[in-house]
Amino acid sequence: NTNTNTVNYNGAGQTVKATIYDNLTLSGSGTKGMTGVTTINGSLTLSGTADATAVDVTIGGNLDVGSGTTFTIPGVNVTVTGNTSVTGTLTHGVFLFGTIPQIKKRDSTDYKWSKIEDRDRCLEHKKELNCGNY
Repeated sequence: NTNTNTVNYNGAGQTVKATIYDNLTLSGSGTKGMTGVTTINGSLTLSGTADATAVDVTIGGNLDVGSGTTFTIPGVNVTVTGNTSVTGTLTHGVFLFGTIPQIKKRDSTDYKWSKIEDRDRCLEHKKELNCGNY
C-alpha cells in the first residue's frame, strides 16, 4: 500500500489544511473544517467526538465514521472507493453525480447509492430529501 502517511487532527475545533492527504484522521472533539480538502488517496477516519462537513471530495480508501462522531454531506459529491463503516452519525441530503440525483440508502451491510430517476420520485421522498430545483 503506497498510502502510508496519516495526518491526525486531534485538537478541539480545527481547520483542516487544504491539501492532498494519504490518510486523514479527524479525532478529538469539535468541528473540523474541511473546506478545500478534495482528495484523500487513502482513508478518512472520524473518531472521538469530532464532527465534520464534507465538501466535494474523493476518498481513495475507506470512510469510517466512528462512534460519537458526526459526518455531514450537504448535497456534495463524495466518492468512496473502499468500504464505508458508520457507527456514528452520517447525515446527508440529495447527492448529484453528474446530473443524476441520488439518495444514499442503508441496507444490512453498507450504504448504497440508488438513482432518483425523475422529479416526481424525488418529491416522493421530500421528507427525507432536499430536492432543490430538481
